[in-house]
Formats: sequence, structure tokens, C-alpha cells
Amino acid sequence: MNSRKWAVTLAALGMICMIPTAGMADNLFELPGIGSMKLPAGVTVAEGAQATLNAVNEGRSTSDYWNHKGLRNGNFYSLTYEAPPDYSYGWALSGEVGYPFMLEAGIFTDSNLSQVEQMDSIASWMNTYFKNQKAVFSESTPLKQVKAGKSHRWEGQVTLTENEKGITYKETWNVVLQINNAKIWLGIVCSDGSRPELGKALQGMISRRKQPKEIRLVPRVSRSVQSETDS
Repeated sequence: MNSRKWAVTLAALGMICMIPTAGMADNLFELPGIGSMKLPAGVTVAEGAQATLNAVNEGRSTSDYWNHKGLRNGNFYSLTYEAPPDYSYGWALSGEVGYPFMLEAGIFTDSNLSQVEQMDSIASWMNTYFKNQKAVFSESTPLKQVKAGKSHRWEGQVTLTENEKGITYKETWNVVLQINNAKIWLGIVCSDGSRPELGKALQGMISRRKQPKEIRLVPRVSRSVQSETDS
């Protein structure tokens, strides 16, 4: 994004509570539902939805915009990139997506879709959306399927060109769709599209992330069954 864009963003950041969390200690960033990752040099992350005034978010904060889009249990962060003499800003989020998100997006569906089918439908919709926005991407599609054992997820990087009041700027989005603990998670890390080295570093950060642990539910044993077992 251009200098005017970042000046506006910097002013907006003063309205945010920038409190680092334990999950960001030692340069580690925990993006709930997506994984734990090591931040690239010069990048810091703080809790709080960034209140940028840009065309992508329709003038809303990231939390207001994405909650309105059907994101549930969202986690929102502000990103700062320091590369003297220049500084740039971005944002990150993760949250649950499913039928509410699909309904808001206008994705035709029915209640019989499996969770994997829901995720794939959302990925297909996002690929169409990014193409319609004339996003720039290096793969054959904006999001590509990544095999992970017997399961799969969707990942990709796109650069969007936006125009606000006659000023053109770019945002680079690293996007992840995956299933974790019986929920579909959407993760996005957005950065200054005019800093390709930053976008590449963040893409590498996400691809090397440590996947979140799966919570294994232990079946509850009734007292009668437990008594028979003990005897």
C-alpha cells in the first residue's frame, strides 16, 4: 500500500489495544485453528482488530467486516512490518466458517453436505471471488488443495489491487481453509502488496506452521458399565 494508505492505517492503529499475548512469545504466533508459526524478521503481531479504512473491508474494522460475513468465534490481530526506513501494516484473522458464512456468501448448499464438502464449496467460491476481483496469483487457481495424509486443506496467496478515492494500493492475502477439531477454519494473513518480500516471507511462515493439536474426546462411561468393569 502507498504512503498515504499507511499514514491512515498508522493513525487508526492508535485506536487499537496492542497487547502481545503469550502465544506470541519468542517470536511465535499462534493463529487459533490454523497453527503455530515463527514470525519473519521485522514482523510483529498484536491482538486487536485493525481499524483500517480501506476498500476491501468497506470502511469497517476487520472484525466488523468478517463477523458480518458470517465468521464465527473470530480471532483478530494487527501486523506491523519494520524494515527501516520504511514501515508497513497489515492484519491477520482466524475463525470458524460453515453454513452462516455460506449463506452470507450466497453459496448454494443443503443440510446434507459433509464438513469436507462444505469446506470444498467455500474454497470453490473463494477461487471464483478472487478471479472476479482480478487478483494476481501464481498457481493455476488462487487456492489449491494440499494433501495431508488421508485429508486435505486449501491454501493460497493472492494480491488484490484496490482503489480508494482515486488512490490505488495493493494487499497480499495468504489464505488457509482447513478442518481442525470438527470445525472448518478460515485463516488470513494480509500484508502490504507493494512489499513482495514480506508476502513471500509470510507465505513461507504459513507453509512451515505447526498444525494445531486435535482434541480427542474420550467416550463417557456410565456408572453401571464402570461398575461391571471394576468387578
